[in-house]
Amino acid sequence: MKMFKLVLFPLLVITIVSLACNFGLRRITPSTPVVSTPSKSPIGGDGLGFEFLESENGWVKLILDEAQITDIVNSELQDIEGITIHDVEVFLREDQVQIYGSIQYKGINSNSRIFLVPQIDVLGQPRFVIVSAYYSLFPIPDDMITSLQVSIDQIFYNSLAPLTNEVFIESISIADGLMVISGHAK
Repeated sequence: MKMFKLVLFPLLVITIVSLACNFGLRRITPSTPVVSTPSKSPIGGDGLGFEFLESENGWVKLILDEAQITDIVNSELQDIEGITIHDVEVFLREDQVQIYGSIQYKGINSNSRIFLVPQIDVLGQPRFVIVSAYYSLFPIPDDMITSLQVSIDQIFYNSLAPLTNEVFIESISIADGLMVISGHAK
């Protein structure tokens, strides 16, 4: 009986724990959204492919879909201070811009996800703030988040500059695969 307590019981515990790991009891599987198709409309310059809706009283509404945002991010977000990003897909869900893709960082390639929320400053300028960022199952390090935030700010600033020069943005709503930016003419 004493031998059972000293030798066999710890072996039994180790066996049970290792079997539990093999059966996937602790495995976390991230949800993968439906893949969007690339946009047919050109981006950049005068051919932004944005759909403007303007009313008589000076209110302007800009509607962007997932494919347009994916095109913008893919064309601009490539190599950031030692971080290589590829296979990017952008989803517009639950008041967030959700970016999924592969990141190569310090020689390791892994799937990642970055969630952004829109904010508007007092001057009517949009900003997209990182609220969640994961590299595989682990949070992205702060120095990498800082580099990504600077790049994301630059991407959206460059893409929306023609709009923000002429429109004071009042709101940004994100739902069901669309981003609706509303404002009034300056």
